[in-house]
Amino acid sequence: MKKLISFVILLAVLCAAFGASAEEEKFYLALGDSITTGYGLKEGEKSFPQIVAEKNGYTLINRAINGNTAPGISMQLSDPEVLIDILNADIITITCGGNDLMAVLYQYVADVYNASVPEDQKIQPADFLSVMTNPSDPRQQMIMLAAQTALNGNEEMGVVPFIMSGKIEPALQEYLKTLSSILVSIRTFNSDVRIIVATQYNPYKFFTGDYQGMAGSMEAGAQALSMAISECVTLLNCETAGVYEAFAASEINLCNADMTTMNLDFHPNAKGHEVIAECVLKVLASAKE
Repeated sequence: MKKLISFVILLAVLCAAFGASAEEEKFYLALGDSITTGYGLKEGEKSFPQIVAEKNGYTLINRAINGNTAPGISMQLSDPEVLIDILNADIITITCGGNDLMAVLYQYVADVYNASVPEDQKIQPADFLSVMTNPSDPRQQMIMLAAQTALNGNEEMGVVPFIMSGKIEPALQEYLKTLSSILVSIRTFNSDVRIIVATQYNPYKFFTGDYQGMAGSMEAGAQALSMAISECVTLLNCETAGVYEAFAASEINLCNADMTTMNLDFHPNAKGHEVIAECVLKVLASAKE
């Protein structure tokens, strides 16, 4: 009988210890695009989800996918494994929107470029970034000129500036519709989870001279997207990480993009990921209303 009592007591102690451990462990689910995957970082450099998880002692589950869009994340929510992660999550961060709107820009630039080249030299919007970031590609210079024309406009060619083309608003509204659906779905599965959506930065902030139009157009797009994200997220009782403001205020380049080498990689560099992490940690440190 004494052995049985001792066993019961031991079992109770073990269960209590397990329960305390499970209660203390916090799960952090990262959803989104290549910003969240850490694309473009060098070996040994940490993505913002890794920094956030390490700073706060979270168990990180990173479900981000390079090139992901809002519809892509929406499709992930039908994956049983992702749904389990959502149910277990204490914190969820989301980065998306940039690819949704950039796809519209790539199509616009491709249309401008294709209008002036033979049929066998035309490009698809999906090829735009790979050509633009490859100095050895003979099409790069012409596509760069097409991008400048698309962003700045050219009256003689009948091209209006992209920001005035009427292409952004429909894409933005479709993105917000899908983002809202994502947030509602997540909240339906886990009513207590803290959902933090990052706003969008301008990767070409430091581009000047001939590329001022690119910087200006990206600034207008990033600002419009960030404002829309903030309004949508607040309306659905979620939270916003002010990445746009943090990058706009920075006096150093937080992205891989570099005008001197014509590197158009819009992903954050290591310092950029540190800044994004700071934005998320700031939200987490605040008391949720």
